[in-house]
Amino acid sequence: MHALLITYRTTRATAEELVRSATPYFAGHERLLSKVWLDDAEDGRYGGFYVWRDRTDMDEFLASPVFRKLTGAPGVTDVTTTHWPIAEEASRATRGLPA
Repeated sequence: MHALLITYRTTRATAEELVRSATPYFAGHERLLSKVWLDDAEDGRYGGFYVWRDRTDMDEFLASPVFRKLTGAPGVTDVTTTHWPIAEEASRATRGLPA
């Protein structure tokens, strides 16, 4: 499994539109195990935390039109992406993954 953190700055209205437009894609994505939307309207910082089945699935998302739409939308700035392999056994022990 592989984790991905994406953060960016934008307005509240733009963030809400991104959520509305991208949610159906993420909800139907079989290789995406989890996606958490991040929302700090006070600081204008938004993003997502993703758990992918593997690195290949994550890389395919990073090369997708949906990723380009999210990170290239008008008014979206300061995009960062960070990813890590997941320590599966330790994560299951602490309820970070299903047993």
